[in-house]
Amino acid sequence: MNTQVKGSIFSVDGPVVKARGMSMANVADQVEVGTAGLVGEIIMMTDEVATIQVYEDTTGIRPGETVVSLARPLSVELGPGLIGATFDGIQRPLERLAEASGDFIATGIKAEPLDRARKWSWKPLVAVGAVLPAGAVLGEVPESSAVVHRVMLPPDVSGK
Repeated sequence: MNTQVKGSIFSVDGPVVKARGMSMANVADQVEVGTAGLVGEIIMMTDEVATIQVYEDTTGIRPGETVVSLARPLSVELGPGLIGATFDGIQRPLERLAEASGDFIATGIKAEPLDRARKWSWKPLVAVGAVLPAGAVLGEVPESSAVVHRVMLPPDVSGK
């Protein structure tokens, strides 16, 4: 996996932005566009030029502003708190966005998709000191009577 790559915007055409200096970035990298850090994704690479689809209003974005590749694909966060919440297409919780900016989503506004302060029940499924393979289920967090989240080791982690 590469490290963050910074480029410079030279073209803005609606939701499509082009940036130079991105030769070490990859197609499908998530990017932060401009000083507002708008969410986007590289959809095409040609030499050092990245063509970016921005998933927010690009009004005010100007040539010369910076684009930063996060060196990972656009993704969403999974975990307790998703059930019953309403999100936009880039997993921003609409209720929290409305609290922060009113009925219209402000450009560049951000909000954590999951409530980090909320406490959840934890049911461990392994004993302390157990030797576990990659992907092993460590425990469960019930979110509702129908949804139980399983907490697992990453696919590249194993051990005691």
